Amino acid sequence: VAADADAADAAAASDEGEEESGEGDQNTAAAKAKKSPEEMTEEEREEEEQRLKALETALFKCTSPLTNISCALHRLGDFANALRFAERCLAVEMRVMGPKRMNTAITMLNIGATHMMMGDPRRGLEVLLEAVEVLKALPEPMLT
Repeated sequence: VAADADAADAAAASDEGEEESGEGDQNTAAAKAKKSPEEMTEEEREEEEQRLKALETALFKCTSPLTNISCALHRLGDFANALRFAERCLAVEMRVMGPKRMNTAITMLNIGATHMMMGDPRRGLEVLLEAVEVLKALPEPMLT
C-alpha cells in the first residue's frame, strides 16, 4: 500500500517536474495542460481527458487500499490508525488530483467522522464543513 502511494507521489512529482522545467517542445502534455480548455484543439482536449482518466485510475489503485484499511481500523475502534491511513489517502488525492474532487470530499468526510469518534467534535466538524464546501463546488451531475 505504501509503495502504491509512493508511486502516485512519484508520478505527480514527475508531472510537476515537467511543468516546472519548461524543457521540450510546446507539444508536450505539460504544455497542453497549461492551456485553458477553450484554447485547446479538440485533439488536445481528448488527450488531456485521457491523461486525467489514467491519473484517476492510478489514484484509485493507490488510495483504495488506504481507504479500506482506514475503514477497517475505524470499525475495529482503532481510530488513531484509521485517521493516519485516511490522512495519507487525502494527501495522495490532493497531490495527484487536487481538492475539488468527489473522492477528496469522501475522504474528508471519513476524516471528520474519525475525529468525532476520537472525541474531537470541533475538529471533526471543521473537516466535515470543508468536505461540504468541496461537494458544493462539484458540477451538478456529480451530486446525483
